[in-house]
Amino acid sequence: MIHIGKRNSNFEQTVDGWVEVAIRSRPHLFRTLVSALPGVYPLNVMNSLTRLSANGIVSAKTTLPLLQDAKRRSLKTNGISQDKLPVPHPVDFDWRFAPTATRALSRISQSLGKRIACLGTPSVFANLNKSRSSSNSHYFDRCDASINFFKSIGLLNVDRLDCFRDFPPSSQFDVIVMDPPWYEDEYKAFMWMASQLVHVNGFVVLVLPPLGTRPNVTLERSCVLEWGERLGMNLVHLSEGCLPYMTPHFELNSLHNAGIYCELGSWRRGTLAVFEIQQRRRVSRPPNTSKCEWDEAVCLGTRFRFKRRRAFGLVDLRLDTIVKGDVLSSVSRTDPVRPAVDVWTSGNRVFGCEGPTQLYKLFSRLISSPRRASVDLSEGGPHHEFEAVRQLVSLAKHEKLERDRGCYTPCIVS
Repeated sequence: MIHIGKRNSNFEQTVDGWVEVAIRSRPHLFRTLVSALPGVYPLNVMNSLTRLSANGIVSAKTTLPLLQDAKRRSLKTNGISQDKLPVPHPVDFDWRFAPTATRALSRISQSLGKRIACLGTPSVFANLNKSRSSSNSHYFDRCDASINFFKSIGLLNVDRLDCFRDFPPSSQFDVIVMDPPWYEDEYKAFMWMASQLVHVNGFVVLVLPPLGTRPNVTLERSCVLEWGERLGMNLVHLSEGCLPYMTPHFELNSLHNAGIYCELGSWRRGTLAVFEIQQRRRVSRPPNTSKCEWDEAVCLGTRFRFKRRRAFGLVDLRLDTIVKGDVLSSVSRTDPVRPAVDVWTSGNRVFGCEGPTQLYKLFSRLISSPRRASVDLSEGGPHHEFEAVRQLVSLAKHEKLERDRGCYTPCIVS
Protein backbone atom coordinates (compact mmCIF):
# COMPACT_ATOMS: atom_id res chain seq x y z
CA MET A 1 0.00 0.00 0.00
CA ILE A 2 1.26 3.48 -0.91
CA HIS A 3 0.52 5.95 1.87
CA ILE A 4 -0.99 9.30 0.88
CA GLY A 5 1.85 11.26 2.51
CA LYS A 6 4.43 9.32 0.49
CA ARG A 7 2.42 9.77 -2.71
CA ASN A 8 2.09 13.53 -2.17
CA SER A 9 5.80 13.78 -1.39
CA ASN A 10 6.69 12.02 -4.63
CA PHE A 11 4.37 14.32 -6.55
CA GLU A 12 5.95 17.40 -4.99
CA GLN A 13 9.38 16.14 -6.06
CA THR A 14 8.08 15.64 -9.60
CA VAL A 15 6.60 19.14 -9.69
CA ASP A 16 9.84 20.60 -8.31
CA GLY A 17 11.72 18.89 -11.13
CA TRP A 18 9.39 20.35 -13.76
CA VAL A 19 9.62 23.81 -12.24
CA GLU A 20 13.40 23.66 -11.99
CA VAL A 21 13.67 22.78 -15.68
CA ALA A 22 11.14 25.45 -16.71
CA ILE A 23 13.01 28.14 -14.77
CA ARG A 24 16.11 27.56 -16.90
CA SER A 25 14.38 29.40 -19.73
CA ARG A 26 14.25 32.44 -17.39
CA PRO A 27 10.51 33.21 -17.42
CA HIS A 28 9.86 36.76 -16.22
CA LEU A 29 6.15 36.24 -15.54
CA PHE A 30 4.45 33.74 -13.24
CA ARG A 31 1.89 32.95 -15.96
CA THR A 32 4.71 32.05 -18.36
CA LEU A 33 6.11 29.59 -15.84
CA VAL A 34 2.68 28.03 -15.16
CA SER A 35 1.98 27.69 -18.90
CA ALA A 36 5.28 25.87 -19.39
CA LEU A 37 4.20 23.11 -16.99
CA PRO A 38 1.91 20.11 -17.70
CA GLY A 39 -1.23 21.44 -16.00
CA VAL A 40 0.19 22.00 -12.51
CA TYR A 41 -2.20 23.98 -10.33
CA PRO A 42 -0.84 27.54 -9.83
CA LEU A 43 -0.87 27.25 -6.03
CA ASN A 44 1.27 24.11 -6.32
CA VAL A 45 3.67 26.07 -8.53
CA MET A 46 3.96 28.78 -5.87
CA ASN A 47 4.65 26.15 -3.21
CA SER A 48 7.28 24.56 -5.44
CA LEU A 49 9.07 27.89 -5.91
CA THR A 50 9.13 28.32 -2.14
CA ARG A 51 10.55 24.80 -1.60
CA LEU A 52 13.20 25.16 -4.30
CA SER A 53 14.37 28.43 -2.77
CA ALA A 54 14.31 27.13 0.81
CA ASN A 55 16.33 24.04 -0.19
CA GLY A 56 18.91 26.12 -2.05
CA ILE A 57 18.16 24.47 -5.38
CA VAL A 58 17.08 27.73 -7.02
CA SER A 59 18.22 31.12 -5.76
CA ALA A 60 15.77 33.49 -4.11
CA LYS A 61 16.89 36.05 -6.69
CA THR A 62 15.13 33.90 -9.28
CA THR A 63 12.07 32.74 -7.33
CA LEU A 64 11.16 35.96 -5.51
CA PRO A 65 10.24 38.02 -8.62
CA LEU A 66 8.01 35.18 -9.82
CA LEU A 67 6.27 34.88 -6.44
CA GLN A 68 5.79 38.64 -6.36
CA ASP A 69 4.39 38.62 -9.88
CA ALA A 70 1.88 35.90 -8.90
CA LYS A 71 0.50 38.25 -6.22
CA ARG A 72 0.47 41.33 -8.42
CA ARG A 73 -2.99 42.48 -9.42
CA SER A 74 -3.12 42.78 -13.18
CA LEU A 75 -4.78 45.67 -14.99
CA LYS A 76 -5.97 43.01 -17.41
CA THR A 77 -8.56 40.88 -15.67
CA ASN A 78 -8.58 37.09 -15.65
CA GLY A 79 -11.47 37.27 -18.09
CA ILE A 80 -14.42 35.19 -16.97
CA SER A 81 -16.22 33.76 -19.95
CA GLN A 82 -19.12 36.02 -20.80
CA ASP A 83 -20.85 33.62 -23.18
CA LYS A 84 -24.57 33.19 -22.80
CA LEU A 85 -24.30 29.74 -21.27
CA PRO A 86 -25.14 29.42 -17.56
CA VAL A 87 -22.26 30.27 -15.22
CA PRO A 88 -20.26 27.10 -14.44
CA HIS A 89 -20.83 25.65 -10.99
CA PRO A 90 -18.17 23.75 -8.98
CA VAL A 91 -20.62 20.97 -8.05
CA ASP A 92 -20.71 20.07 -11.77
CA PHE A 93 -16.91 20.25 -12.18
CA ASP A 94 -17.72 22.42 -15.17
CA TRP A 95 -14.73 23.91 -16.97
CA ARG A 96 -15.45 25.43 -20.38
CA PHE A 97 -13.06 25.13 -23.28
CA ALA A 98 -11.25 28.18 -24.60
CA PRO A 99 -12.45 29.19 -28.10
CA THR A 100 -9.44 27.56 -29.79
CA ALA A 101 -10.20 24.20 -28.12
CA THR A 102 -13.92 24.51 -28.88
CA ARG A 103 -13.20 25.05 -32.57
CA ALA A 104 -10.64 22.24 -32.64
CA LEU A 105 -13.01 19.71 -31.06
CA SER A 106 -15.81 20.75 -33.41
CA ARG A 107 -13.55 20.38 -36.42
CA ILE A 108 -12.22 16.98 -35.28
CA SER A 109 -15.67 15.56 -34.52
CA GLN A 110 -17.07 16.75 -37.86
CA SER A 111 -14.14 15.13 -39.69
CA LEU A 112 -14.92 11.78 -38.05
CA GLY A 113 -18.65 11.57 -38.78
CA LYS A 114 -21.94 13.34 -39.40
CA ARG A 115 -24.08 12.39 -36.41
CA ILE A 116 -22.41 13.85 -33.33
CA ALA A 117 -23.43 13.56 -29.67
CA CYS A 118 -21.99 15.90 -27.05
CA LEU A 119 -21.85 14.50 -23.52
CA GLY A 120 -21.47 17.42 -21.13
CA THR A 121 -19.59 19.70 -23.56
CA PRO A 122 -21.93 22.70 -23.91
CA SER A 123 -19.40 24.99 -25.59
CA VAL A 124 -18.76 22.42 -28.34
CA PHE A 125 -22.48 21.86 -28.91
CA ALA A 126 -23.07 25.63 -29.04
CA ASN A 127 -20.27 25.98 -31.61
CA LEU A 128 -21.63 23.14 -33.75
CA ASN A 129 -25.01 24.88 -33.83
CA LYS A 130 -23.79 28.42 -34.51
CA SER A 131 -25.02 28.32 -38.08
CA ARG A 132 -28.24 26.54 -37.01
CA SER A 133 -27.62 24.21 -39.93
CA SER A 134 -26.02 21.40 -37.92
CA SER A 135 -29.13 19.39 -37.08
CA ASN A 136 -27.06 16.22 -36.81
CA SER A 137 -25.65 17.10 -33.38
CA HIS A 138 -27.32 16.17 -30.11
CA TYR A 139 -26.61 17.33 -26.57
CA PHE A 140 -26.82 15.20 -23.41
CA ASP A 141 -26.13 16.45 -19.89
CA ARG A 142 -27.19 15.86 -16.30
CA CYS A 143 -27.10 19.63 -15.69
CA ASP A 144 -30.61 21.05 -16.01
CA ALA A 145 -29.29 24.61 -16.37
CA SER A 146 -27.54 23.83 -19.67
CA ILE A 147 -30.47 21.77 -20.94
CA ASN A 148 -32.93 24.59 -20.21
CA PHE A 149 -30.63 27.17 -21.78
CA PHE A 150 -30.39 25.36 -25.10
CA LYS A 151 -34.13 24.77 -25.20
CA SER A 152 -34.72 28.46 -24.48
CA ILE A 153 -32.84 29.44 -27.65
CA GLY A 154 -34.71 26.95 -29.81
CA LEU A 155 -32.31 23.99 -29.81
CA LEU A 156 -34.57 21.04 -29.11
CA ASN A 157 -32.13 18.21 -29.84
CA VAL A 158 -31.08 18.16 -26.17
CA ASP A 159 -31.87 15.66 -23.42
CA ARG A 160 -31.09 15.15 -19.79
CA LEU A 161 -28.84 12.15 -19.25
CA ASP A 162 -27.08 10.97 -16.11
CA CYS A 163 -24.35 8.55 -17.14
CA PHE A 164 -24.52 6.81 -13.76
CA ARG A 165 -28.28 6.31 -13.59
CA ASP A 166 -30.24 6.71 -16.81
CA PHE A 167 -30.94 4.11 -19.47
CA PRO A 168 -29.03 4.76 -22.70
CA PRO A 169 -31.10 6.48 -25.41
CA SER A 170 -31.94 4.39 -28.44
CA SER A 171 -30.22 6.80 -30.85
CA GLN A 172 -26.91 5.84 -32.42
CA PHE A 173 -24.16 8.29 -33.39
CA ASP A 174 -21.00 8.38 -35.46
CA VAL A 175 -19.03 10.42 -32.93
CA ILE A 176 -19.27 11.09 -29.19
CA VAL A 177 -17.51 14.18 -27.83
CA MET A 178 -17.17 14.31 -24.05
CA ASP A 179 -15.25 15.91 -21.24
CA PRO A 180 -16.04 14.03 -18.00
CA PRO A 181 -15.04 15.40 -14.60
CA TRP A 182 -11.40 14.40 -14.19
CA TYR A 183 -11.95 11.43 -11.87
CA GLU A 184 -11.72 7.74 -12.70
CA ASP A 185 -15.27 6.80 -11.70
CA GLU A 186 -16.69 9.63 -13.82
CA TYR A 187 -14.64 8.55 -16.83
CA LYS A 188 -15.87 4.99 -16.51
CA ALA A 189 -19.52 6.06 -16.37
CA PHE A 190 -19.18 8.45 -19.33
CA MET A 191 -17.25 5.95 -21.42
CA TRP A 192 -19.75 3.19 -20.66
CA MET A 193 -22.59 5.46 -21.83
CA ALA A 194 -20.62 6.47 -24.91
CA SER A 195 -20.11 2.80 -25.80
CA GLN A 196 -23.90 2.42 -25.82
CA LEU A 197 -24.50 5.50 -27.98
CA VAL A 198 -21.90 5.10 -30.72
CA HIS A 199 -22.11 2.50 -33.45
CA VAL A 200 -19.32 0.03 -34.24
CA ASN A 201 -16.51 1.76 -36.19
CA GLY A 202 -17.61 5.07 -34.68
CA PHE A 203 -15.39 7.32 -32.56
CA VAL A 204 -15.24 8.65 -29.02
CA VAL A 205 -13.40 11.94 -28.55
CA LEU A 206 -12.58 12.73 -24.93
CA VAL A 207 -10.27 14.86 -22.82
CA LEU A 208 -7.85 13.43 -20.26
CA PRO A 209 -6.30 15.37 -17.36
CA PRO A 210 -2.72 16.56 -17.95
CA LEU A 211 0.13 14.83 -16.15
CA GLY A 212 0.57 17.58 -13.55
CA THR A 213 -3.03 17.57 -12.35
CA ARG A 214 -2.48 15.70 -9.06
CA PRO A 215 -0.63 12.75 -7.50
CA ASN A 216 -1.28 9.41 -9.18
CA VAL A 217 -2.96 10.93 -12.24
CA THR A 218 -0.72 8.82 -14.51
CA LEU A 219 -2.10 5.64 -12.95
CA GLU A 220 -5.66 6.99 -13.20
CA ARG A 221 -5.17 7.70 -16.89
CA SER A 222 -3.85 4.17 -17.44
CA CYS A 223 -6.96 2.78 -15.74
CA VAL A 224 -9.15 4.89 -18.03
CA LEU A 225 -7.37 3.57 -21.13
CA GLU A 226 -7.70 -0.02 -19.87
CA TRP A 227 -11.41 0.57 -19.26
CA GLY A 228 -11.73 1.73 -22.85
CA GLU A 229 -10.18 -1.54 -24.04
CA ARG A 230 -12.69 -3.51 -21.95
CA LEU A 231 -15.49 -1.59 -23.66
CA GLY A 232 -14.12 -2.41 -27.12
CA MET A 233 -12.43 0.95 -27.70
CA ASN A 234 -9.08 1.25 -29.44
CA LEU A 235 -6.98 4.35 -28.79
CA VAL A 236 -6.08 5.81 -32.18
CA HIS A 237 -4.79 9.26 -31.21
CA LEU A 238 -3.32 10.95 -28.12
CA SER A 239 -2.11 14.55 -28.01
CA GLU A 240 -0.86 15.95 -24.70
CA GLY A 241 -1.84 19.39 -23.44
CA CYS A 242 -3.44 20.70 -26.63
CA LEU A 243 -6.91 21.76 -25.39
CA PRO A 244 -6.92 24.98 -23.31
CA TYR A 245 -9.68 25.89 -20.87
CA MET A 246 -11.15 29.12 -19.63
CA THR A 247 -10.76 29.79 -15.91
CA PRO A 248 -14.27 29.67 -14.40
CA HIS A 249 -15.51 32.14 -11.81
CA PHE A 250 -15.34 29.59 -8.99
CA GLU A 251 -11.70 28.74 -9.67
CA LEU A 252 -10.73 32.38 -10.10
CA ASN A 253 -12.13 33.10 -6.64
CA SER A 254 -10.17 30.21 -5.13
CA LEU A 255 -6.95 31.41 -6.74
CA HIS A 256 -7.49 34.99 -5.60
CA ASN A 257 -8.38 33.78 -2.13
CA ALA A 258 -5.02 31.96 -2.09
CA GLY A 259 -3.21 35.17 -3.03
CA ILE A 260 -2.72 34.57 -6.77
CA TYR A 261 -3.96 37.70 -8.52
CA CYS A 262 -1.95 37.83 -11.74
CA GLU A 263 -3.59 37.17 -15.09
CA LEU A 264 -3.01 33.51 -15.92
CA GLY A 265 -4.72 33.11 -19.27
CA SER A 266 -5.77 29.63 -20.37
CA TRP A 267 -3.15 27.84 -18.29
CA ARG A 268 -5.06 24.55 -17.94
CA ARG A 269 -4.74 22.37 -21.03
CA GLY A 270 -6.35 18.97 -21.39
CA THR A 271 -5.04 16.00 -23.37
CA LEU A 272 -6.95 14.92 -26.46
CA ALA A 273 -7.72 11.20 -26.78
CA VAL A 274 -9.59 9.64 -29.70
CA PHE A 275 -10.92 6.07 -29.57
CA GLU A 276 -12.43 3.94 -32.31
CA ILE A 277 -15.16 1.47 -31.38
CA GLN A 278 -14.02 -1.87 -32.75
CA GLN A 279 -16.72 -3.96 -31.12
CA ARG A 280 -19.47 -3.49 -28.55
CA ARG A 281 -18.80 -5.62 -25.51
CA ARG A 282 -21.22 -6.41 -22.73
CA VAL A 283 -19.74 -4.75 -19.66
CA SER A 284 -21.65 -3.87 -16.51
CA ARG A 285 -22.27 -0.22 -15.85
CA PRO A 286 -20.00 1.18 -13.09
CA PRO A 287 -21.73 1.91 -9.76
CA ASN A 288 -23.07 5.35 -8.91
CA THR A 289 -20.64 7.10 -6.58
CA SER A 290 -22.69 10.25 -5.94
CA LYS A 291 -23.26 10.75 -2.22
CA CYS A 292 -25.71 13.66 -2.22
CA GLU A 293 -28.24 15.46 -4.37
CA TRP A 294 -28.62 19.19 -4.91
CA ASP A 295 -31.42 21.58 -5.80
CA GLU A 296 -30.68 24.75 -7.75
CA ALA A 297 -31.98 28.32 -7.77
CA VAL A 298 -30.61 31.17 -9.89
CA CYS A 299 -30.62 34.85 -8.97
CA LEU A 300 -28.99 37.57 -11.13
CA GLY A 301 -27.07 34.85 -12.99
CA THR A 302 -25.55 33.48 -9.77
CA ARG A 303 -26.32 29.81 -9.34
CA PHE A 304 -27.04 28.52 -5.84
CA ARG A 305 -26.96 24.83 -4.98
CA PHE A 306 -28.80 23.62 -1.90
CA LYS A 307 -28.04 20.18 -0.49
CA ARG A 308 -31.17 18.03 -0.58
CA ARG A 309 -31.53 17.52 3.15
CA ARG A 310 -34.76 18.32 4.89
CA ALA A 311 -34.73 19.16 8.58
CA PHE A 312 -37.79 18.73 10.78
CA GLY A 313 -39.20 21.19 13.25
CA LEU A 314 -38.20 24.83 13.56
CA VAL A 315 -34.73 25.45 12.10
CA ASP A 316 -32.66 28.55 11.50
CA LEU A 317 -32.32 29.07 7.74
CA ARG A 318 -29.52 31.63 7.91
CA LEU A 319 -26.17 30.79 6.31
CA ASP A 320 -23.36 29.70 8.61
CA THR A 321 -19.68 30.32 7.92
CA ILE A 322 -17.68 27.08 7.61
CA VAL A 323 -14.44 28.40 6.05
CA LYS A 324 -12.56 31.65 6.50
CA GLY A 325 -13.67 34.16 3.89
CA ASP A 326 -16.46 31.76 2.80
CA VAL A 327 -14.56 30.77 -0.38
CA LEU A 328 -13.48 27.15 -0.66
CA SER A 329 -9.71 27.08 -0.99
CA SER A 330 -9.62 24.39 -3.69
CA VAL A 331 -11.64 23.12 -6.64
CA SER A 332 -10.93 19.44 -5.95
CA ARG A 333 -13.59 17.01 -4.83
CA THR A 334 -11.11 15.66 -2.26
CA ASP A 335 -11.30 18.91 -0.27
CA PRO A 336 -12.21 17.84 3.31
CA VAL A 337 -14.67 20.74 3.70
CA ARG A 338 -16.98 19.59 0.88
CA PRO A 339 -19.09 17.16 2.97
CA ALA A 340 -19.99 20.02 5.35
CA VAL A 341 -21.33 22.28 2.58
CA ASP A 342 -25.10 22.84 2.54
CA VAL A 343 -25.32 25.91 0.29
CA TRP A 344 -22.87 26.50 -2.55
CA THR A 345 -22.61 29.41 -4.99
CA SER A 346 -21.22 29.42 -8.51
CA GLY A 347 -18.45 31.65 -7.15
CA ASN A 348 -17.27 28.78 -4.88
CA ARG A 349 -18.63 30.33 -1.69
CA VAL A 350 -19.77 27.65 0.72
CA PHE A 351 -21.96 27.72 3.80
CA GLY A 352 -23.62 25.52 6.35
CA CYS A 353 -27.38 25.69 6.88
CA GLU A 354 -29.71 23.87 9.27
CA GLY A 355 -32.44 23.52 6.65
CA PRO A 356 -31.04 23.77 3.09
CA THR A 357 -34.11 22.22 1.47
CA GLN A 358 -36.47 24.61 3.27
CA LEU A 359 -34.24 27.53 2.28
CA TYR A 360 -34.25 26.37 -1.34
CA LYS A 361 -38.06 26.27 -1.43
CA LEU A 362 -38.32 29.70 0.20
CA PHE A 363 -35.79 31.29 -2.15
CA SER A 364 -37.28 29.62 -5.24
CA ARG A 365 -40.70 30.98 -4.32
CA LEU A 366 -39.20 34.44 -3.94
CA ILE A 367 -37.49 34.29 -7.33
CA SER A 368 -40.54 32.97 -9.19
CA SER A 369 -42.99 35.37 -7.57
CA PRO A 370 -41.20 38.16 -5.68
CA ARG A 371 -44.32 40.09 -4.70
CA ARG A 372 -46.19 37.08 -3.35
CA ALA A 373 -43.15 35.79 -1.49
CA SER A 374 -42.55 39.19 0.08
CA VAL A 375 -46.12 39.23 1.33
CA ASP A 376 -45.74 35.72 2.74
CA LEU A 377 -42.58 36.74 4.60
CA SER A 378 -44.15 39.93 5.94
CA GLU A 379 -47.20 38.08 7.25
CA GLY A 380 -45.58 36.31 10.15
CA GLY A 381 -42.40 34.89 8.63
CA PRO A 382 -39.66 34.28 11.20
CA HIS A 383 -36.86 36.84 11.33
CA HIS A 384 -34.27 34.26 10.29
CA GLU A 385 -36.14 33.77 6.99
CA PHE A 386 -35.80 37.47 6.19
CA GLU A 387 -32.12 37.29 7.05
CA ALA A 388 -31.47 34.14 5.01
CA VAL A 389 -33.09 35.63 1.91
CA ARG A 390 -31.18 38.87 2.42
CA GLN A 391 -27.92 36.89 2.58
CA LEU A 392 -28.66 35.07 -0.66
CA VAL A 393 -29.66 38.21 -2.55
CA SER A 394 -26.54 39.98 -1.29
CA LEU A 395 -24.38 37.08 -2.50
CA ALA A 396 -26.10 37.09 -5.90
CA LYS A 397 -25.41 40.81 -6.37
CA HIS A 398 -21.82 40.49 -5.20
CA GLU A 399 -20.97 37.58 -7.48
CA LYS A 400 -22.59 39.28 -10.46
CA LEU A 401 -20.29 42.23 -9.82
CA GLU A 402 -17.30 39.87 -9.63
CA ARG A 403 -18.21 38.28 -12.96
CA ASP A 404 -18.65 41.68 -14.60
CA ARG A 405 -15.28 42.89 -13.30
CA GLY A 406 -13.47 39.58 -13.72
CA CYS A 407 -11.91 39.66 -10.27
CA TYR A 408 -12.49 38.37 -6.75
CA THR A 409 -13.55 40.73 -3.97
CA PRO A 410 -14.23 39.72 -0.36
CA CYS A 411 -17.87 39.45 0.61
CA ILE A 412 -18.97 39.54 4.25
CA VAL A 413 -22.12 37.52 4.87
CA SER A 414 -23.56 38.08 8.32
